[in-house]
Amino acid sequence: YRAGQSTYLVGSDPFGYFAQVGQGDVPVYPTLEDRSVDVGELYAFFCRAALELTRRFYEDGWQPDVIHCHDWPTGLVPVCAKRELPDVVCLKDTRVVFTVHNMSDVVYQGGWFGPELLGYAGLPKRLFHEGHVRHRGHVNFMKAGIVFSDRVNTVSEGYAREISSGKTESFVTLDGTRKRFKCSGGLDRVWSRYHVNLIGIRNGIDDSYDPARIGEGEDWQFVDEDWKSNYAPAGGQSVAGWAYGIGDPHLLRKKQDIKRYLQERCNRVLKTRFEVSSKVPVIAVRSRLTEQKGFDLILEGLQQWRHAWPVQFIIVAWGEKRYARQLKKLAATHPEWIAFSDSWKTAPEPLHYAGADMLLMPSLFEPCGLPHMMALRYGTIPIVRQTGGLADVVQDFDPSSKTGNGFDFRSPKVREMLRAIGRALETYYQSP
Repeated sequence: YRAGQSTYLVGSDPFGYFAQVGQGDVPVYPTLEDRSVDVGELYAFFCRAALELTRRFYEDGWQPDVIHCHDWPTGLVPVCAKRELPDVVCLKDTRVVFTVHNMSDVVYQGGWFGPELLGYAGLPKRLFHEGHVRHRGHVNFMKAGIVFSDRVNTVSEGYAREISSGKTESFVTLDGTRKRFKCSGGLDRVWSRYHVNLIGIRNGIDDSYDPARIGEGEDWQFVDEDWKSNYAPAGGQSVAGWAYGIGDPHLLRKKQDIKRYLQERCNRVLKTRFEVSSKVPVIAVRSRLTEQKGFDLILEGLQQWRHAWPVQFIIVAWGEKRYARQLKKLAATHPEWIAFSDSWKTAPEPLHYAGADMLLMPSLFEPCGLPHMMALRYGTIPIVRQTGGLADVVQDFDPSSKTGNGFDFRSPKVREMLRAIGRALETYYQSP
């Protein structure tokens, strides 16, 4: 936030789409999977409204230098601004940047609309027939944004390489089906065909993820009173007061204190039977429950778990019910070493990351990812699949040279993930 910065909200659309969002079953940001509104018309209207706003600015004597568009809902802005509205004087010197956050399939590309949508947006259908906005027989908002923008970027250097390579990978689902996937979602040829100069600029994290600021912020209201009780070593202080000055030489001791508190909280809130001990390593998983995040690998890995070393998994994740059901079943079967919650209130992010020793992120693909960077801020070691932004940040630990900041594996296979976890646990127990 900056003082004097203005935010404009779009409304008064002819079909009342923006009056519906956030009401009842209509999400604030509808996706292609939502049937509650016509998302094609909604975002086409949004794109035109944003350009109309620039016209109003121009009339008031101001012109934007750059219009920055994010992901498929804004994909028609570059088409209108750079190709189809040449009479719009207010945009003739304006550059358009389009940022790709995820393009793995049509859901993230805005890619299953008919050509009639172009007419609603005030664009000619010839754009469809010429192929500039068409992909696999449908209007594709993301392709449109890529083709017509002055510059295109994405959220990590690694992901930029992956979506332009056309590489196909595969993994095995829980039911034994082998599935193939492309990080590009099939749009990998667009870069060369239209001579697009794609660059990667890695995401960053908020400076609130700071060990010295543990306990600050509204998320902690769910644990603060509990923390002051006999269950935590705060001596009647607030979490923030206890954590003040958490820097060396007391960081390790306080991290161990937080881990014991997290273990004990899981025992009370989630009815686990964890041993409350700083010696037992905790592996955190915090994510949306989706196929992309590698939950087929995680579930199969937990079912196959045979390591001799004691370990505790604390999983906080929300999303697809098919994964949640399996995780609840595993947690009920193995309360000594698996905890699962689909509520973030169980453990605010800083508590979860700070209390764990390691963070598991076996994503099939990851445009950038944030949890591995957040975890590192709290001295928590990431175990990741070598993909996208994960590969850019995490360097595999080399025991001979003592270099690296995590553990990784390349192939999206359960055995590869278990080997990486095994190496991390071996390092923890042999070189704590």
